[in-house]
Amino acid sequence: MRATIWPGCIDIYAVRAMSEETWERLLDELKAEDVPPLTPAGKRMSIMQTANGQTNATVYRNAGMPDQEIIRIFRKYGIEATVCARSPVLA
Repeated sequence: MRATIWPGCIDIYAVRAMSEETWERLLDELKAEDVPPLTPAGKRMSIMQTANGQTNATVYRNAGMPDQEIIRIFRKYGIEATVCARSPVLA
């Protein structure tokens, strides 16, 4: 798994199976929030299946957490993370 940290969201690529409890802890640490209509009702991330069968997720950033703190959290879960300074729409 790897993640790209954007100014307004975090994309997680090649999502692997983790228990629901582990995902909830990760989302809690990231201070992820439900962002209607960008996430399904009551959910804190959006899941997408690609044409090649890969599962990707997007978590929207509201908390103003520093990028380096997000990288530290992802490392705890064995996820490689990089920062991209431009919006994914403009990149």
